[in-house]
Amino acid sequence: MPAGQLRASLHKLAKTDHRFYDVLQRGLLHLVVDAPKGPPGSSVEFLERLDGRWLSEAWAGHAVESRQVRALSKPSGGGSGRRRWMRT
Repeated sequence: MPAGQLRASLHKLAKTDHRFYDVLQRGLLHLVVDAPKGPPGSSVEFLERLDGRWLSEAWAGHAVESRQVRALSKPSGGGSGRRRWMRT
């Protein structure tokens, strides 16, 4: 499935009316689906890409996306050390 179609389909499946989560979801889908290595070929590959290291390597040399990956990889606060949304 072409990247744009895959991204739109996945967003529609998990659509939310809350603006914050909608923006977060769209950004994450962009990083995973539109990676320079091409769209994931399976659901397993999609899930494997929800990894800070994978995304950092995939988007190396792309300033905007690299900043997004770094921002989303930072601890979420509260002293727990947990990441905002992905494995690292």
